[in-house]
Amino acid sequence: FYECASLEEITVKNTLSSVGDKAFYRCGKLKSVTFPDTLKKIGNYSFYKCEALTKVYTGNTLEKIGDFAFLGDILLSDVGIPTTVSSIGEQAFRAAISATQQHVAYYNSLGYGQRRSIEKLLKELTK
Repeated sequence: FYECASLEEITVKNTLSSVGDKAFYRCGKLKSVTFPDTLKKIGNYSFYKCEALTKVYTGNTLEKIGDFAFLGDILLSDVGIPTTVSSIGEQAFRAAISATQQHVAYYNSLGYGQRRSIEKLLKELTK
């Protein structure tokens, strides 16, 4: 779906376990994405510059969010990050200003070791 100009919504109902790098890169009209509970990984740049994206449901078993995964998604305000996430990549949510508040709440719910691994991300989000 790389740079697909007409894609507005996607719901995946199968056993998808990972979203590949740049899978929805610059899908400018994409507003909503729903993945199954089988999703484990969102790749690098997966939703880069999806500027209309407001909602992402990742399921309950997500473990990794890749580098720059949601960079530039300026309207993203509804994204659930389950407690199963152990890795959030470099600048994964940079310029996703609406999502910042949710990520701070998630960060505060983590143990010390997990918090240390995402402190760099939070510094970028709150600049």
